[in-house]
Amino acid sequence: MKNLLVILAVLIAAVVYFKIKPAAYSVPGGQISSALTAVVPSQVPSPPQIFELDGAYPPLDLLPVLMDAPFGREAGSIEGWRTDLSNEECEEIPRYSKRFVRKGRGMGIELFAYAVPSLTEGKELVLSGEVRISSGVALESAIELLKSGGFEVTKVDYKGYGGWTDSFTLKKGALSGDLYYKHSLNGENILVVLNHKDKAQYSAEIPRPERLRYSRAMKAKLADDARLAGVDKLLGANWPEVKAALERKPAPVEKLLAARNVLLKNMPDGPDSALFLVLDYFIVEGIFGAVNRSVVGYADTVPELKLLDENKIAYEVEHFSGGYEPVGHSLEPAYRKSPESYWGQYALAAEMEDGFNADVYKLFPPDLIPKCERVLTDYPDSPFRAWFLFLAGKAYENNYSAGFVLNDSEQKCDKNDCAAMIRDGELYRLGALTYYETVLSLPDGKMFKEHLRFVLPKLRAKGNPFCDFYTHHSCS
Repeated sequence: MKNLLVILAVLIAAVVYFKIKPAAYSVPGGQISSALTAVVPSQVPSPPQIFELDGAYPPLDLLPVLMDAPFGREAGSIEGWRTDLSNEECEEIPRYSKRFVRKGRGMGIELFAYAVPSLTEGKELVLSGEVRISSGVALESAIELLKSGGFEVTKVDYKGYGGWTDSFTLKKGALSGDLYYKHSLNGENILVVLNHKDKAQYSAEIPRPERLRYSRAMKAKLADDARLAGVDKLLGANWPEVKAALERKPAPVEKLLAARNVLLKNMPDGPDSALFLVLDYFIVEGIFGAVNRSVVGYADTVPELKLLDENKIAYEVEHFSGGYEPVGHSLEPAYRKSPESYWGQYALAAEMEDGFNADVYKLFPPDLIPKCERVLTDYPDSPFRAWFLFLAGKAYENNYSAGFVLNDSEQKCDKNDCAAMIRDGELYRLGALTYYETVLSLPDGKMFKEHLRFVLPKLRAKGNPFCDFYTHHSCS
């Protein structure tokens, strides 16, 4: 079944490739998603566990395979291994691009490929690998085999983290690593991990562009534009407190509430209405920042809550932090009121960045891609055009990555067409490339270069960027 899905994805990609590729130079918006399957909830059963190694394979023979692996060389040199793009760490975002796997009962070997940062190439290098054996192989035999392979093996003091009882460091030329050992009811268990010296160079955390909603530069511009619109004079003595809230500095709730009431009573018509509503959004953020500074644990009596009630600001408990958050709080009113204005467009981009209040418990919001592309069609001359293109690319990249965790998370398929997401994976990959190449062609696309330098090679090499921009792809 899995092979059939892969073949389907390749065939679909071949059919639509020449329809998609020209968009990399024009991107009219709203065209790429027309090739995707309509979303209808469906179940995808987990595939049976795959074993490439039969029971006659000697587990210790995996260690010479690991020691002779093409470390530091391009991943294309690996043949005959199963390629796995799923998230083995589940809650952690992997730094590698793909895994090459060979497994048997009680044994397995994996090699990890890391993408070389580039805006133009799709190169991956094999920079780490590991062998796991849980079939009763003697520790002394593994150590002797490693030593005969030229490795220095040194026992170290180990505290038993992860259930392992003994640890040894390994060293040979450009390779270093560890040997872990424990004895269980099933026999002796061994884990050998090797890393190439260049791994650190290619496994750094991907730099991310500052989100619009929290951008210090955008908040500074908001303060400047508000001053030009006379808001500083309108708010009088409370203006410094509003500025402090924009800078995420402490400000008294009473003064922020007073400033907000004056601002809303003097709401203008026309383009400045979006400016006022965006400013109001951040004043409310400042109000709740001050409220939550009074919260200790799950406090149910906070003096400032009475002020919120008196000013008709609805709130609810934020269960993860134990603090409070405003109900129905978004920038949507700003772009609804004045969609063509600068701050209306900012509000639209910021809401698009957050998935238009999508349900984060879905694996992926099914209507997000059409919404992103509709924005591109409706506002071709927006000052936030580069952001719109980048976020459309993120929507595609997010869905491409999501397809690789479906079999680890069947319960999420009740809100997603899991079969279609797997089948259309190649279309999502090509769509992401299309939008990213387009945004880089724009003068203001340079703000995304450093981020895309890490993402593009993974997409070009058909690896997994493990994108969690819109939703977190855990295995739970």
